[in-house]
Amino acid sequence: MESSDRVSLVLNGSRMHNTGRGRIKNRIRGLTLVETMISTVLVLVGILLGTALYSASSLMNRQAAARSVAYAAARQQLEILRAQDQSNRLTVSDQAFPIPQRVLQNFPGGSKGVKMEGRYSVAPVSGSTTRQQVIVTISWRNASNTKAETAPISEVSLSAIVAMEPTT
Repeated sequence: MESSDRVSLVLNGSRMHNTGRGRIKNRIRGLTLVETMISTVLVLVGILLGTALYSASSLMNRQAAARSVAYAAARQQLEILRAQDQSNRLTVSDQAFPIPQRVLQNFPGGSKGVKMEGRYSVAPVSGSTTRQQVIVTISWRNASNTKAETAPISEVSLSAIVAMEPTT
């Protein structure tokens, strides 16, 4: 091999360089401190973003579960009111009704510390003597906040037009 020929070999990630004099010089290229710091910062940012996403999705899951329980309670009360005979279903506005304990137990975090209340209204539909509008509203303190007294109030509302059965 002539001295002017240079041959590079790659062995286990380090570059071996033939100097042409029978010696092979080892040039190991490592990471600099700046590169290491930048990669560490990028990894930390990724971890922080992942933690924030997990926290946000957990909060949304709790809120969705709370809405689901509230809708179930509203549907149950609406069906109770629809099953009543129209003559027994008096016109009322903002009438309170109790939320069953088994519904409260399905609330995220259990029934402890949850302030959930139900209200309904029954009003005649204008221009009709055989139809009534029934509105059921369930409200609760936001399940995402541990301070129930200062938490915002969330609510769901269901409405239905109920017709009187025709008499023959």
